[in-house]
Amino acid sequence: MKTPTKISKQATNNLTKNLEKIIKQIGGGKLKIALVNATKLEKSFPKSSSLFNIIGAIYFKQGRKKTAINYYSKALTIEPNAFESLYNLGVALNASHKYREGLNYLQKALVVNPNSFHTHHTIGSCYKNLKDSENALVSYTRALSIKPNQVSVLNDLGILYSQLGENKKSQECFKKVLAIQPTLAMAHRHLSLVTDYQKEKTHLYELESLIKKQMNPIDEIQIRYAYFRAASLEGNINEAFRNLKIAKDLRKTHSKYDIQNELEVFEKVRNFHKKCEKTNRKTDLRKSHVKNIFIVGMPRSGTTLVEQILGSHSKAFSGGEVSFLGNELYPKFSQNKTGPNFHSYNTFLTLYEDYQKFIKQITIDAEYFVDKMPTNFLWIGFINKTFSNSKIVNVRRDPMAVVWSNYKHYFSSKELNFTNNFDDIIEFYKKYESLMNFWKLNIDQEIYEIDYEQLTVNPDYEICELLKFCGLEWEESCLSFYKKDGLVQTASRDQVKKPIYQGSSSEWKKYSNHLELVEAKVKSSLAS
Repeated sequence: MKTPTKISKQATNNLTKNLEKIIKQIGGGKLKIALVNATKLEKSFPKSSSLFNIIGAIYFKQGRKKTAINYYSKALTIEPNAFESLYNLGVALNASHKYREGLNYLQKALVVNPNSFHTHHTIGSCYKNLKDSENALVSYTRALSIKPNQVSVLNDLGILYSQLGENKKSQECFKKVLAIQPTLAMAHRHLSLVTDYQKEKTHLYELESLIKKQMNPIDEIQIRYAYFRAASLEGNINEAFRNLKIAKDLRKTHSKYDIQNELEVFEKVRNFHKKCEKTNRKTDLRKSHVKNIFIVGMPRSGTTLVEQILGSHSKAFSGGEVSFLGNELYPKFSQNKTGPNFHSYNTFLTLYEDYQKFIKQITIDAEYFVDKMPTNFLWIGFINKTFSNSKIVNVRRDPMAVVWSNYKHYFSSKELNFTNNFDDIIEFYKKYESLMNFWKLNIDQEIYEIDYEQLTVNPDYEICELLKFCGLEWEESCLSFYKKDGLVQTASRDQVKKPIYQGSSSEWKKYSNHLELVEAKVKSSLAS
């Protein structure tokens, strides 16, 4: 039976009513029912751009981004200039780390609706992901010119300014947010990161008032984090630690995190390599590709400092924490109880090419690309077998400094939920050490070790040796990395905007009265 070229008025009315019903179901969180009802309409309305757009939106909300992208694309084949489909496709591509493609569709959406603050806001997000802070600032500013009091844009603009080291401008954004929503916990936490409480007390008093009130756990976690930082800078160590511990315990409970699931992934990765270590290493050295430098280590071990040093070289580009390898590989090792359902590194021969395509979006023309995702230590076997022109640098730091620094920081990423508990941090650390020792014995590639404390004591020598290993010549700019403009999107952004200094590894000692048991566990488990 052929599909009629024209849909009757009654059929169109029925479609409209059905779509309205489905939109209500989506709004009510009934995604499965909404999807069933929407897909039933596909056969009757194969030329409905609105229907395909709504099906795409359901899949996107379910986290099925690839399918969502397919449906948004179908919608655009029917109505190429449909604003909602252009916008939704741009959002989905950006969320799928296809930033350039997403930006292309979002800019098309702006042509259709130049006054869409949502589109300007998301374009700002795309530019930020592409490390283009200048255009990100322009887009956020345009969004605010349309809706000056939009909290989500002010918040993102404040974060961007803080990552650029412009703390005063960042403060102004978060203060505007709190003038609109005085109890917004997230904004209080962000404001605490850019406030010098030895000079400014107003926000400290606000936090003291807030922690006395009844809050939901999510808000309480963020407020107590903010108060920890404020009280710590004020010198009230006992009160600071008490609030940090309450926040950490709440977050551990709320996350329902089980360290055993994490540790099982470590073992699956190790066992996979044992089975597949005879796979020949890829040796295709194409000159058109950049050389990859992977900086790994425990989170908070100094990987950002090493990245900023290397990224200050004229031949290198700082890529920050690139999530590509983890996004591609972690699900394959975590979702199957017995390990991945493949048995050879050859299954991933395209991993290198896909990674190069991914980083090409953000790489300014450079010979070297620096990826400082610390947890890439899990994937050293894959790096060794598929990245023939790679260098691997492992950063080490005093174990107690690493344990404390992980505990005291608020990490948004669920992948770092182990940092909410001292015992979990120590267990994770032990597995990291064990896996690094395994790689050294079982791959045919040198892993360069750099010691954070030695780097701060003797930077000239340590940087010179690091550059030699990476195949780079000495440049003075690597010593003055802190003068370089650009985004630093990690918890170390304040430290790396200053010259190299000593003493940060002893910061935990201020809290030593609260850390005696932790120190004993670290000494017995990690001191060697």
